[in-house]
Amino acid sequence: MFNDPQWDLWYRGLLIPAMLLSAVIARWLMHSVSRDLGQRLPPLKTRTLMLIAISAGLTALPFNLTPLQQTGLLPVATLLIALACIDWRHRLLPDRLTQPLLWAGLLANQQGCFTSLNEAVTGATVGYLSLWLLNAGYRWRRKKEGIGQGDFKLLAALGAWSGWSALPILVTGAAVTGLCVATLACLRRSPGRDAPLPFGLYLALSGWFTLLSLADMDITPFIKGNSLISAYFTPMAD
Repeated sequence: MFNDPQWDLWYRGLLIPAMLLSAVIARWLMHSVSRDLGQRLPPLKTRTLMLIAISAGLTALPFNLTPLQQTGLLPVATLLIALACIDWRHRLLPDRLTQPLLWAGLLANQQGCFTSLNEAVTGATVGYLSLWLLNAGYRWRRKKEGIGQGDFKLLAALGAWSGWSALPILVTGAAVTGLCVATLACLRRSPGRDAPLPFGLYLALSGWFTLLSLADMDITPFIKGNSLISAYFTPMAD
């Protein structure tokens, strides 16, 4: 719970406007990457990005984040929105965005933002190596790449923010979401159903909800308690 109700009120009142700012910054980052790639895909409309940012902000409101977590929320949202949209449009997760996200997570968790520094370092390592090993096995079996290196780095960055213990839920959420979208595309016979899956998009989405789940919930007077991650890993009492 917050110790300062006035700070909590200011935070909840300013979160949505702050998320709109993150949408503007994310759009600038997307244009910068598209320009460097020399690709002329139609840009996402500003209102689309703002709707995404507002949705992200609304999902964060029910959670009791500490002041340190609140401070980290805006840059995380900005980078994840930009990375998700870039991967969707270009099938690319640029290092210029994944690396700052990773280092910011390590620095934030040096102060115990979402987890301990040891958990964060282990999370970054496990996040990268897990997808690297999975891709190595796929490449050995099928003689081609199965997962992009940008996905390794994004999962490492998310592991640096959330810690290694949250990675199973994070990856499962991303995989299930991606599988559902791919299945719907096949059933609808969409033109792009044979295109590579933008897994970074689903990692970013699942990573956002995983970070929020590390905080205490206070959705209604009847739903209060510890974080979802803690509840998942805490054995049930006899």
